[in-house]
Amino acid sequence: MQVYQNTVASQGVASQSLLNDEPWQRLLADFDSHPPQVRQFLNCWNVASIKRKANARMLTGHKVPYLAGIVHSLQCSTPDPFITLRDSTGKTYIDL
Repeated sequence: MQVYQNTVASQGVASQSLLNDEPWQRLLADFDSHPPQVRQFLNCWNVASIKRKANARMLTGHKVPYLAGIVHSLQCSTPDPFITLRDSTGKTYIDL
């Protein structure tokens, strides 16, 4: 996952610590055990690329088919709870 790790290296300390967490390492290991096309999946469907696609109105039906990340936080104090989902390219807020 060299391309993905290079992206991470430019994102700072928070992303580096995320890369070292066991859940994220397991996810990367799962993708590494598959053919290259599957490994490239994380490069196509990460927080940064999804934000770019959404801004360009390139998401069919305004839906994200897949996003791999770590739940950074869960906000339940409002009538519409949301989570903060993080990967090494950034974070996004998702309504539940």
